[in-house]
Amino acid sequence: MRSLRIYLLAACGLLLASSSYGQTTIYVDSGSFSSPYYRFYSDSSLTQPLDIYSGGADSLLTGQTYTFTGGSGSHPFYLSNLGVQTPPSSLISLVGNGSATSGITGTSQSFTLSFNGFDPSVDALTFFCTNHSSMNGTLQVVPEPSAAILLVLGGVAVAATFRYRSRSRGG
Repeated sequence: MRSLRIYLLAACGLLLASSSYGQTTIYVDSGSFSSPYYRFYSDSSLTQPLDIYSGGADSLLTGQTYTFTGGSGSHPFYLSNLGVQTPPSSLISLVGNGSATSGITGTSQSFTLSFNGFDPSVDALTFFCTNHSSMNGTLQVVPEPSAAILLVLGGVAVAATFRYRSRSRGG
């Protein structure tokens, strides 16, 4: 008797997405001269750490937007896809406070990151201190999650992949 096996695989891992799907706030600590230079949190009390560094357990999704808030006067925080203290290209959008030469400096300042054709397989997202070029690193970015269904019938595998898209709800 031939067996029928159905596998449902979710390529989700620990992906950083908000419960409202679409917008997530990331809190940045005040920074230090020791690697990883900045620490990231999911709460304003800075008690729930996020491991969004390259190779970390958490990731940013290209289909999401992220608001970064925090940093300090001594270590202003900013991002770019073109490197340290370089304004980003059109592959990402940073809207709000700060710039590549004067990053955000506290909880009263923030910027929102969105991706516009950014390809994590070839592009990198760099975080850095705008006062100290040695304080930099790379954030882990992955494409939108997808689910795959693998159907195995008598040793023949058939696979299908589905992509999830967020939709804005009109009010």
